[in-house]
Amino acid sequence: MMNGVVIKGPNDHGFVSMPIPVPSREELLIKVKCIGICMSDVEVKEGTRPEPYVKYPCVLGHEFCGVIESIEGSDDKLHVGMNVAVECHNFCRQCFFCKKGQTNLCENYQEIGFTLPGGYSEYVCVRKDLVHPFSASLPFEHAVLTEPTAVASHAITRADILPGDTVAIIGPGTIGLLSVAWAKSKNPQNIVVIGLDRENEHFARKMGATHYVAIRTEKTDPIKFVQDLTNGRGADAVIEAAGSV
Repeated sequence: MMNGVVIKGPNDHGFVSMPIPVPSREELLIKVKCIGICMSDVEVKEGTRPEPYVKYPCVLGHEFCGVIESIEGSDDKLHVGMNVAVECHNFCRQCFFCKKGQTNLCENYQEIGFTLPGGYSEYVCVRKDLVHPFSASLPFEHAVLTEPTAVASHAITRADILPGDTVAIIGPGTIGLLSVAWAKSKNPQNIVVIGLDRENEHFARKMGATHYVAIRTEKTDPIKFVQDLTNGRGADAVIEAAGSV
C-alpha cells in the first residue's frame, strides 16, 4: 500500500491509503522524489478547472520527478534506479494532431495529475516514452522544475528574440520568471516584467529583468511604459504568462 493526496471533489480532499499501481508493458513504475505545486492544482481543489480537463476523484501532481522502481518488459535506454523527470500529457499518438506532431492539441485528452493518477502519491505509473532521464548529479529539487521550464523555453524559442530586442513578460509567477531567465540568454536590450504588484520584483530582477511595472499598486500603464522605453516602437516580443489579470 502507499499514501496519496486524493481530491474527491471540489474542496473535499485528504490523505488516502491506496494500492501501489501495477504498470502495463508500456509503462514503468516511478517512486516520486519531488513534486511542484501548480495553480492548476489549486483549480482542481477548488473546482474551477474546466470539466473536460479533470476527472474526480483525482490524485494531483503533474510537475514531478523520481526514480524508476520497476519496468515491465525490456528497454535498452531505461533501467531501474534511473532518475527521471516526467512528461504528464498522455497524448494518444493516433489522432490527426498527434500525427502532425501537435501533441498539445491531442483530441483524446488524458493527463497525469488531472484525469490520470498523479505525483501527489508515493508511486505513479508512467508511459515509457514520457520519462526523461537526468544525471544523478542534478538535485531532485532542481529537476522538478523541468515541466515549467520546458513551457518557458518553448515560448521563448517561438518568440525568436534577437539581440537588442525589447521583451515584455506579463505575469511574474513561476512560468514568467523562468521566461525571464530564458529571454536573458537571447541578449535582448530590455526585459520588461509586468505584474500586479512588486511582490516578485526581486526575483524578476534576479532572473534578468531590466524593468518592472506594477499595474495595480501603482496604476502604471504598461503599454505606455514600453512605448516610452522604445521611442514608440513597442515590444518586439510579448510573453503572456499570467493566464488572467
